[in-house]
This record gives sequence, structure tokens and C-alpha cells, in this order.
Amino acid sequence: MIRNHYRRGAVLGLTIAEIFILLAFLLLFTLLGFFSDTEVGGDEHTQPINKVSAPIPWVRPEQYEVLVNKSERIERKLKKVETSLEESEKERDQLQNQVENLRQNLEQAQEEVFIATQEANLALLSEIDSESKLSITEKKLKTAKQEIQELSHQLYSQKKGDQPACWYRRVPKDGGGYREKRLYIFHAAIFGEGIVLEERSAPQGSADDDNGGHFGDEWRKLRVANLPYKIVLSDDEFVDAVKYISDMGRSSKVRTYPCVFSVKVWDMTPRDAKQRWKDTLKLIDYLFSTYTPVDESWNGFNPENELNQNT
Repeated sequence: MIRNHYRRGAVLGLTIAEIFILLAFLLLFTLLGFFSDTEVGGDEHTQPINKVSAPIPWVRPEQYEVLVNKSERIERKLKKVETSLEESEKERDQLQNQVENLRQNLEQAQEEVFIATQEANLALLSEIDSESKLSITEKKLKTAKQEIQELSHQLYSQKKGDQPACWYRRVPKDGGGYREKRLYIFHAAIFGEGIVLEERSAPQGSADDDNGGHFGDEWRKLRVANLPYKIVLSDDEFVDAVKYISDMGRSSKVRTYPCVFSVKVWDMTPRDAKQRWKDTLKLIDYLFSTYTPVDESWNGFNPENELNQNT
């Protein structure tokens, strides 16, 4: 009886429970082998990447933000410089094209004068309708001369550049030739309360390379001595007092070409009013060509000193 019962509850001499335990161990060993192979393969794949990748330096967050801001500012400045350079190159090309066109027109006009002169000589020799032909030829010659004069004037204005000075003195350059040194019509200082003008005497000399007009005569014609000096002017009062001088220069009533008078301007505003200085300087620069001295102090009328003396 015992032998038959043993045969019914055993397989290969082992009970069902023992067989399941053996199967569980076999599965565990299989899984352990699989996972160990996977980890080894992953290390082999990642090991070359670790060798190739470079070490990343540690940077503090605040330093990283500062570096990013500097980089952005440098990029913006670089873009502005590139834009300004492109605009300058375009303006240069336009000026070169204008000068070349004026030269071509001048050559064409000279050729027309030569042809007109030949026609005039032929008309005198032919004695056939001499009076009528001579009149026509003289008209053509006069027209051609006017065109030459106008083209020469335009070419001369182009050589003068943008906003040439009304009053200047020709001085030699280091590399040879001459340059125009601007002469100032009056001095101005910008205070927190307004603008103060300081009188200058009429400059010596004349524009010999233009119409030969003497600067002293022009100074009297412009009534520069009658300007409101040594008083504090508001912006509107300043414009009303000096705008006619700017208009005279820009409308070719001083030189034979549009020109701009020059003014030396000092910054006398307090430290907390620099926006006032910038805005007023733009206003003066709209009417005149301005220069701001750096190492030269203002010696003219100072309303702050007058106020201190009165108190």
C-alpha cells in the first residue's frame, strides 16, 4: 500500500513541490544571466561615448547670465556696425555715380560748345543768312555756356561734401592739398534754465575759392552783432533769434551753394539734467554745425554766477 501511494505522488522520484522549486531556481538563474549580459552590452556601448565627450567646465549661474548678456550686446553692436558700414558704402557709391554723371555732362557740354563755336565760324564765313545763323549760334553758345557754368557749380558743390561750412579758412593738409577749417559765427552754452549766446568778432579773410565775399561784410549783412547776447534764452527764443542766419546759408544767399554756419557749444547743465543737454544740442545741431570742446572752459556769461552775486 505504501509503495503504490508513493508512485502516485512522485515524478522521477521527486514530489510535485520539489519539482516546482527546482523550476523556480532555474528561472532565476536564467533571468540573472540575461540581466548580466544586458549590463555588459550597455557598458560597451556607452564606454566610447564617455571617451569622446569633452569635459564640461562648471560655470556659476550668475556668470553664465553675464556671459550671455555680453554676447548679445556684442552681436547687437556688430549688427549696427555692419548696417552703418553698408549704408556708408551705399552713400559713397551714390556720390561716385553723381560725380561721374556730372563729369560726363560737363564733357558733353564742352563738346557742344566746341561744335557751336565751329558753327559760328562757318556762319561768319558763309555770308548766307549770316545774321540769322549768327543769332541762332550765339543763342546756342550762350545756352551751352550756362549749362557748363551750372554743371561746374554742381561738380564744385559735390566736391565740397555734405553741409559745407559757410565761413572757413583753407589750411594745408599733411598729405598735400588743402582742407577747410570751420570758423564759428558765435559761441553758445546750454544751462539748465536755457541757452546763452556769446558774441564773436567777425572772422578775417574771405571765401576766395567761391565768390570772394569778405566775411566781415557778410557778418554785418547777417546782423550778427544784434543777436541777444549775455541773457538766458528759452529754446523758442533761441530759434526765433538765429533761424534766419541758418536759412540764409542753406538757401545759397551767402555762398554760391547751400552751406551751414558753425557754432561752438558748451555743456553747462547740472549732472541730473543731461537729458536737457542732449535735447537742446539736437535743436542747435538742426540749425548749425556744432562742435563741443572738451578741454576748453566756458568764459562767457554765467547766470548761476550772477545769481550767487545778487544773493
